[in-house]
Amino acid sequence: MAVFPTEYTEDQKAAVNEMLMSIGQAPLTTLENTNPDVTLAFNTLLNVSKEIQSEGWTFNMEYDKKVDRDSVTNKIDYRTNALQMDLTDNVENTSQDAVVRADADGVLRMYNRAKTSDHFIWDYNPRFDIKYFFDFDELPRPILNYVIARASTIFASRIVGDMNQFQLLSTKEANARAQAMEYECNQGDHSFFGTSTVRYQPYKPYNAILRS
Repeated sequence: MAVFPTEYTEDQKAAVNEMLMSIGQAPLTTLENTNPDVTLAFNTLLNVSKEIQSEGWTFNMEYDKKVDRDSVTNKIDYRTNALQMDLTDNVENTSQDAVVRADADGVLRMYNRAKTSDHFIWDYNPRFDIKYFFDFDELPRPILNYVIARASTIFASRIVGDMNQFQLLSTKEANARAQAMEYECNQGDHSFFGTSTVRYQPYKPYNAILRS
């Protein structure tokens, strides 16, 4: 369960108010955690944000990122703002297998399952594909709109339970996801080859040479 913050941003307040309005409540000038609906709305908003970002989007993915070991322990800490750290598929990492585990001190670190001992000790600085978690106010607008729409659908289903209202909000959520996917496709430069570094350029008639 997410924790209700002592301070919140205007974007967060606007999002919570939109969720409250989805169940017919008036918007609030301030958000108080003494209001159970506000607390539930805020927690739903943050949880949905993490859920959607966990899918992996162009804006929160970084590929082939070199991660340095600790100069003393040779261990690799799990990034505090990471949702996932996966070894890049390259020759150097071929025989390695990294997962996230807590060491004896309770610290989350990268654990190499391919080793027979000293699993937290790394002999080199590997490269990772990292999926980051962004704060609510750092999200691109299409993704933010999708988060709010999905959070509103879930919130309304928990509070009201009206099927007609749920269907209307689900339709709005589907439209918001479509816009988010369009944004993702435009930003990601995806191709048939599964990478933006080798792009397939299809024939475009309007780019053909003009002939007299």
